[in-house]
Amino acid sequence: MRPDMRKPVQAGWATLGGALAIGLIALALVGAGDGVDLDSVRADYARRHGKRDFARLISEQRHANGELARTIDDLKYESGMSANPYFRVPPGEYQKGVLFKDRLFWVQDRLRPLAKGRSVEFNEDLGFGQWAHDLPPDAMTPDLLLTLQVVYKAATIALSTTESNFVSIAIEPDLKPVLAGAKDRPLLTEYPLTLKVVGSLKDILWVLHRFSQVEPSTVKAREEADDASEQAEEAAIVALYPKLSERSGTKALSKEDAALLDDWVARHDYPLIISRLVIDGGNTSEKDQVTQLTATFTVAGMRFLDDAQRAGAPAAKARTGGAGPRTAAGAARGAASGAAREARP
Repeated sequence: MRPDMRKPVQAGWATLGGALAIGLIALALVGAGDGVDLDSVRADYARRHGKRDFARLISEQRHANGELARTIDDLKYESGMSANPYFRVPPGEYQKGVLFKDRLFWVQDRLRPLAKGRSVEFNEDLGFGQWAHDLPPDAMTPDLLLTLQVVYKAATIALSTTESNFVSIAIEPDLKPVLAGAKDRPLLTEYPLTLKVVGSLKDILWVLHRFSQVEPSTVKAREEADDASEQAEEAAIVALYPKLSERSGTKALSKEDAALLDDWVARHDYPLIISRLVIDGGNTSEKDQVTQLTATFTVAGMRFLDDAQRAGAPAAKARTGGAGPRTAAGAARGAASGAAREARP
């Protein structure tokens, strides 16, 4: 007995007929599109949205992008941290851990007379913990040296108050620098630290103000800077590396070399970015007199990365804890956003 195929055949022809009908309709629509009046479409768009000179808009956008890029470069130049040649690892240095210990001893020797002359107590290990006694791994040394540079700057400021002296200062750097910015392409490296001081409100406010300042010679150098002079200055500093790599440190420098190094440092000063400040008066009742305050500063030196460093940087390190901004860069962005909101009409 042969199967009855009439119904399946009929269903197949019906499906084919439907597909042909849809195809003919699509062809009709496409053919109708060839007759669209583009001038009428443009006129209709202009009537709805107004006429726009797109060439002019593109030109203005490119100009705005260029201005923004220049503004960002200026911000990097004014707030970015320059690596002091004394806190760099010279090319060919094979004992990086020993170099760090020499620089740490040098900083301690500089800070001790300042603290002793003002009767200020301070933690002489400067918060470096294990690495104040042991040699750090070579891989950590470049970042530890830059952290030491920021520590030296913050401690020197705290020991230079003009109104009176602090009772004590304590410095605790974060020994792991923070990559800030987009996770896959960070913008800068932060070298944060916590500075705790005990003293008067005037001295605390003086330090707060001084952290944001740079040396007058730095401002002048920025105004007079050009590529040729900066390249010549950098070449002169590089020529000092053999002497700076010696165990005697700056003692190996002649008076002229030392003056060159000091001048470079003065011309490349940078602000410390404050991400948090907590002031505690210690008074538990309204009748208590406030004579000494305890202030805890969280600050950082910010070193911007070039394009090659940004592309090859590992993922940014997450930070947790604290009620303030996550990073100094976050604090700077928050302040900029607040200023922009206030500037809006």
